[in-house]
Amino acid sequence: MYDKKYMSGTTSKTFSPSSKVTRGMLVTILHNMENKPYVAGTSKFSDVQNTKDYYYVAIKWAAKNNIVSGYSNGKYGPNDLITREQLAVILNNYCKYKGKYKAVTANYAGFKDCNKISSYAKWGMNWAVGNKIINGSNGNLNPQGTATRAETAAIISNYCKIIK
Repeated sequence: MYDKKYMSGTTSKTFSPSSKVTRGMLVTILHNMENKPYVAGTSKFSDVQNTKDYYYVAIKWAAKNNIVSGYSNGKYGPNDLITREQLAVILNNYCKYKGKYKAVTANYAGFKDCNKISSYAKWGMNWAVGNKIINGSNGNLNPQGTATRAETAAIISNYCKIIK
């Protein structure tokens, strides 16, 4: 089950549900779900080199376990806002890492913007929508829209309930 220790508040008294999530934040949540395992070595990403950054070990762990691969330019973009389709791809890779992946076929009939899913993300969105981990809103998936903290918490919670 989803545990609030996976995703802390922005302060001791606020959660900031409308704030956007970065790629570094998402991987940190997944790393927290794994009880923060340590990985030896250095980061392969040119923009993830400061060992004091909160996301450094998490991104190094995620890259080593094929959960993230970064951009084609050798960077990860830890401070880039995460899109919903990127979130789906990373969560799908995490599911594979956990050994719980099962192929599904998504029914996109109710989503007006399913044609806006990037080619690299089609398999990840198919998995997330097919498993009802991402459910969309008002007839849209908004695949290239940025994910809020509330949406990310709901998606991670869905993953924990459905995939187990």
